[in-house]
Order: sequence, then structure tokens, then C-alpha cells
Amino acid sequence: MLPKFFLMVIMVIMVYFDLFAHDPVHHQYITREAFKLLKKSFPTQLNKMEIYIGNDEVWSGGSADGSFGALKVVSGAWLEDEYDIVYGYGLTKEPKFNQELDPSIILKIKQKWHNALTSITHFWDADKGESAQTDQSGNIFIDWPINDCVYWSFTIPENAMKKMRRYVYGDYDFWLYR
Repeated sequence: MLPKFFLMVIMVIMVYFDLFAHDPVHHQYITREAFKLLKKSFPTQLNKMEIYIGNDEVWSGGSADGSFGALKVVSGAWLEDEYDIVYGYGLTKEPKFNQELDPSIILKIKQKWHNALTSITHFWDADKGESAQTDQSGNIFIDWPINDCVYWSFTIPENAMKKMRRYVYGDYDFWLYR
């Protein structure tokens, strides 16, 4: 009974409060700390990789080399929160909602959730396999025109595993540049 209670408390916190870990600066920090942990396991084998981790680099200017970033792992962690360069969510592509919503409500959701739309391909339910779709849902308070909480949900065919594979094989078009 107690674990269910704690699970419910965590879910309530996740729904009603901003998650500060979903922030590019925090993801850069997590990346640096994860590398430190990895280096403790392989103390002599990662010296060359260490020069590519970086500190807080974000952008290298025009990035004519096509890297779109500062050529550091931490810049990739930052970019993943700011832009969906693989699928274009938040830039050129939007999910289709599973229910009919008033267009003015959808506009409000987009305004409040640009970053959420950008990061919807961060998720993957491993229990459903590599080709699983991503389902998201929740409530959002809309103060105009209805002054009420609105339930929203959508399903997209993409997931974090599919996205990772596209990164690995270079199967993407840098949607930011379109």
C-alpha cells in the first residue's frame, strides 16, 4: 500500500509542478556527471572522449560543418531540449490530438507547450518494443476563452529509441534549417 501512495504523490508532483530537470542547463549537468561516473568505471580508457564532453557549450556560430552545435556532447544535450532536429516537432510538425479541441484552446496549448512539443520524442515504453508509439496525455489550465482545465492527449508513431537510431545512422535532415 505504501509504495502505491508514494507513486501517487510523485505523479501528482509531476502533473502539477514544472519539472526543473527538463531544462537544457540541467541536461548538460547530467551529461557531465554521467561521464564522470563512466570514467570511474573505465579510468584509463576514456581520455580521448573526455575532450568531447565539454562544459556548457551550446552553439558554435554558423556551424558550416553541419554539426549544428559546439561539437561537444553537452551541446547535443542542450539542443535535444531546444529543437527536434530529427522529426521537427515544435518547429514544422505537431501531433494530432486524439480529441476535438476548440482551435483557440489548441493555440493556447501550443503557446504554453512549445518546449513540450519539441521534446515529445524523448519518451519510449521499452516494454512495448522498439517500434512502440508514444502516447501522452494530461490536463492544462486554459484561462481564456473557457477558464477551465482541459484534458488533452495525442499519439505519435515516433519514440526515443527510433530517434536514437536515426541519430546513429544519420537518417535525419536537421529540421531546424527548413
